[in-house]
Amino acid sequence: MQIPLFCPLIELVDEGTAVVAPENLVYSTQPRKATGLDGSSYYIKGPDRNLVVAEAVAHQLARNFGLSVPDFGIAFLGGGPVFASKEVIRCHRQVESWIRNGRVTNRNLLPALAAFDIWVMNKDRNIGNLVGEAQLEPDRGGVAIVAIDFEKSMTLRGPYPLTTTPMILPASLWPSGTLGQLLVGSQRPDHFISDLSAVTSDRVSAAFGFVEARLQESVDWKDASVQVLVNRAKRIRELVGEVWR
Repeated sequence: MQIPLFCPLIELVDEGTAVVAPENLVYSTQPRKATGLDGSSYYIKGPDRNLVVAEAVAHQLARNFGLSVPDFGIAFLGGGPVFASKEVIRCHRQVESWIRNGRVTNRNLLPALAAFDIWVMNKDRNIGNLVGEAQLEPDRGGVAIVAIDFEKSMTLRGPYPLTTTPMILPASLWPSGTLGQLLVGSQRPDHFISDLSAVTSDRVSAAFGFVEARLQESVDWKDASVQVLVNRAKRIRELVGEVWR
């Protein structure tokens, strides 16, 4: 079942503080951690429009397809828009051992996420942008994987996705490092791929529309991004086949 598209406005009560990256992990942006009016903590990125749009649209589409992502929205700091991702409760940053030991309760998310990243051309999927949410049920005793960081989804970044995306090598869309190694030989998520192949322009446009409403301005490259994503959806089986290992 599809989860409705929606990109809420997040109200923050402070400017936040810089987030220090865990050992052996380097952040490509400079995220901050701030408190929302709802009392929750949010990781925020921005105000670069490319980043904010890519994150907000990709998170909507990922959730719409049933992938597990944090609650998210757009906030404003210093008058500029930022992407806000709600802190995952009971969070485990190091998920490799959970995956290797078969203690992930939603293991099928990983190949589906790989296919989604191929579709949106996210060239920065790795073990470091997955987190684990500990499950409270005693009979489950594991973590559920939650995907974060879609900022490098090249189909969603401006200003000219029609001309920049053809230059992306298919091999660069396979998860890098440890995560890529863990997924080698995984069965392709055929049902999920079928869902991707049915994407319509209205569906993608709607995700952009919610972002435009929050930004209170149009996204200049929206039509080009919609065209690229719809065309890739039609060819998704072939595209996945080019990348899968």
